Amino acid sequence: MKMFSTCMECLKELGHPSFEPMYVDYYDDRVGSVMCARGHKSLLMLQSQKFEVLMESGANALLEGFTLEACSSFASALERAIEFALRVLCTARGMSSEAWTATYSEIARQSERQLGAFIVEHTLAFGSPYKPLKKLVEIRNRVIHKGEILNLKEASGFCALAYEEIVKIMSSLKHKFESAVQECVRHDVAERSKSLEPGPRAHASGCSFYSLTCEIDPRPFSDALTQHRKALELVRGAEEPMRALFAALGGTPAA
Repeated sequence: MKMFSTCMECLKELGHPSFEPMYVDYYDDRVGSVMCARGHKSLLMLQSQKFEVLMESGANALLEGFTLEACSSFASALERAIEFALRVLCTARGMSSEAWTATYSEIARQSERQLGAFIVEHTLAFGSPYKPLKKLVEIRNRVIHKGEILNLKEASGFCALAYEEIVKIMSSLKHKFESAVQECVRHDVAERSKSLEPGPRAHASGCSFYSLTCEIDPRPFSDALTQHRKALELVRGAEEPMRALFAALGGTPAA
């Protein structure tokens, strides 16, 4: 995965942006290493949760026509969204981080157990059990276990269903357990920060396709995909003007 960035250390040193455009790689830890032409080294931490990153990966794949990858990413995003939701509900019930870690370790490798735990917690929290969409399960099994490659229309339909399911879960959590949602996000960032090397670091607010902390009224899937495509085009369109400004200011791109 990649995120677009400029050097925050240059901003501090120069008093203005350096205008050096960079694409920073990040992986499961959601942390990218930035190295600019002026020799500044820093870390860029994405505040987004794992399911948000997976949804954005799926959106990127769908826009490029990679339907198998898009469906796999959205299927994984739904599973990780349920994991996050389960943690929020347990946090709202007063479960400590230590107790959560010990409990989740018993079900971490089996998505069926995670779903079962979420169904129970959902009933306790909202008065009714969470009911997985059978269509999502059926298509997910065809794609993941049988390697079926859907056409673009079918894949878009599956990704839209998964997106809507995630948005529904997150909206209900934010409506009733906003403080627990924020606590879980803060804890995730804090835990990931512990493993980072000392040095300058910055935080990126979130993904452009869907942002748990920024979305007030989540957009329909088609609108979210369209806006994400426009955001990608805007960034790509800004690269050349930024490089020209960077060169005009005497910059030399990093190797």
